[in-house]
Parts: sequence; structure tokens; C-alpha cells
Amino acid sequence: MRTILLVITLLFASARAVSAPSPASPVINMTAITGNPSRQDITRLLGTYHDAGIEQFLIYPRTGLEIEYMSDEWFRFCRDCIEVADSLGMKIWLYDEYNWPSGNCRGAVTADGHEDCYPKGLIFDNDGRGRYSTRVATNAIGADILNPEAASRFVSLTHERYYEAFKPYFGNVIQAIFTDE
Repeated sequence: MRTILLVITLLFASARAVSAPSPASPVINMTAITGNPSRQDITRLLGTYHDAGIEQFLIYPRTGLEIEYMSDEWFRFCRDCIEVADSLGMKIWLYDEYNWPSGNCRGAVTADGHEDCYPKGLIFDNDGRGRYSTRVATNAIGADILNPEAASRFVSLTHERYYEAFKPYFGNVIQAIFTDE
């Protein structure tokens, strides 16, 4: 399958708020990663960004990605991005989810007997005579980001794994981990 990289340009005035020295340009290209991009594809894309004066790149895994998210192959892809960016003097932002919203690590937070990590909602039922009753319902999509267990699982499955894999690059090449919603 042909690799397609969708580019969404973001302007972050807050990019200057990170502790590492900020690039001159606040533009961060949020590039949706689909297919199975090679190191050559990454080198060509980041070279194009660099030549255009874009100094930051957000790795955004999404539908169409042919690499298993958070697998060894995914980490190899991220390492390629980081190393190419480093060689060009560019900065990287990691995205902490497959698609969105953040919080479930593509289903891993709620997998393997962790159904209590699903989000819950309060449902109001009307009996038609002006009386209401309430019940709690579980939504089997996503994760309850307000649940300490779910939040802890999410951080350990994503942020901590990224940090462990790319520790030497945090604070210099890797600027931050972007979370969505």
C-alpha cells in the first residue's frame, strides 16, 4: 500500500512554554502517519519541512497505519523520526494515542479484565409522569480518564514506554507528548 502522510499544521503559541529551548517558529506540523513509512520517506518528509523553515513535527498515528501501534516496529519508526529530526536540528512532539481521544492506548487500558476502566455516565430515565430515576451506564468505548487506575494504566502503557525508549532525546529533540481531549 502506498504511504500517505496527511499534514495538519498547528500553531502553538504555548510551544515557548516547554522547558527546552524553543524553536524560532511556533509551527508544528501534525503529520498523520498512515501506511508503513520507510526511513527514506521520513528523511524526505522532514527534509522538506526543514527546507521550508518548519522546525517541529508531531508524530500522529491514525487510521490507515499499517504498523501495530506501540509495537517494536512502531518504536523503530519513532526512533527513525527522532534520529532524522535530530540530524536536521529539528524538534519532535509525540502523540500519546492511536487516533483520539487520548486515554486508552488503542484499547489496551481497558483490555485484559480492566472493564472497570471504561467511562461511566449517569442516565436519567423519565417514567412519563414527571418522576425520574437514575442509573449508571458503562460506555465500552474509550477509557475513564478521571479514574486513577485507568489514568495510571494509560501513562504506564504510553508515556512511560516512550520515555524509557527515548530517554536521551527528551528535553532536547523530543519537546513534549501531545494529549488530545
